[in-house]
Amino acid sequence: MKTCLVSERLTMRRCQRSDFDALYDLVSDIDVARMTATWPHPADPNLTRERCQPFDPAHGMVGVVLLEGTLVDHCRATYDWPIIRADAFSDNPASAHVLKKLGFEELDGSTGHSVARDGCAPLRVFQLLRPES
Repeated sequence: MKTCLVSERLTMRRCQRSDFDALYDLVSDIDVARMTATWPHPADPNLTRERCQPFDPAHGMVGVVLLEGTLVDHCRATYDWPIIRADAFSDNPASAHVLKKLGFEELDGSTGHSVARDGCAPLRVFQLLRPES
């Protein structure tokens, strides 16, 4: 199984301990943290350090960034998932736009918990079905 995925503009690899400073800076930004479900604000250095450990790819993908379909193709080639699901908080239209551009279909909305928001917020829910062979 590949441990790294490289495209023209993006390299996706498993998180490493050396990512701590960059990741901590990123999740210390309230505008970033509030668009996630589990990152608190202010950022917790111990949680960030814990999340800088590699995630076993056998359990799926975590925090995926989709770029021009490249990582969707990677998921389909690596996993036998019939559906890829994603969601975005309703006040994050840029993420919803990217999902629609990649062919995700919008479903009925839901609510999702966000630690940084200190509660629940409306979600836009999307899915992408595996094409029939």
